[in-house]
Amino acid sequence: MKAKFSVQIFWLVFSFTTCFGQEEVVLSNHKPLLGEVHYGNRIGGVQAQEGRSIQMISFEENDNLNSIQVFLNEDQIVTGFKLEVERKGGIKVFSFGNLNSFPQEIFFVQKNAKLVGISGTSGWFIDSLAFIFDDGSSTPKYGGTGGDLNFKLVLNKKPTGIYLGRLMGFWGSHTDLLETIGLVFWPIE
Repeated sequence: MKAKFSVQIFWLVFSFTTCFGQEEVVLSNHKPLLGEVHYGNRIGGVQAQEGRSIQMISFEENDNLNSIQVFLNEDQIVTGFKLEVERKGGIKVFSFGNLNSFPQEIFFVQKNAKLVGISGTSGWFIDSLAFIFDDGSSTPKYGGTGGDLNFKLVLNKKPTGIYLGRLMGFWGSHTDLLETIGLVFWPIE
């Protein structure tokens, strides 16, 4: 009887653990408040397929973006990019994704232009990518003609033209290709 009872208890504990999985991790579901970093929605595959999650916080308040260089694979799909940023302490280079592919021509940014968003096409990966500035200009679109969706992720602005946030960087995921990308920003209002 004791053995049967012990087996039943073991089975109950085993079933509970197996059926209900691991310990539940509680994620914050509140909207980030003023003064908290915001992570905008990612574009690209629904989730990271097999890649690793990445984050790049590259802009502080008085930084100037000097240049952007995008990297593509042999199929003209975006694998990553790097930004050269001028700040008080000198020049700093930030990379996002995989840079072990074909570098495209460096795009030199006009003095004091602020990066406010990105656009391009995506499917399972980021097929093409362009960078948008606060004066309405943008880089060329880097990448091929693939992708199921056109996207444009740009900070909102008031009718007066003042942006409601300051772009701080990007977050997403990558394998050999850039899978997903979203904006990281600091709200001003």
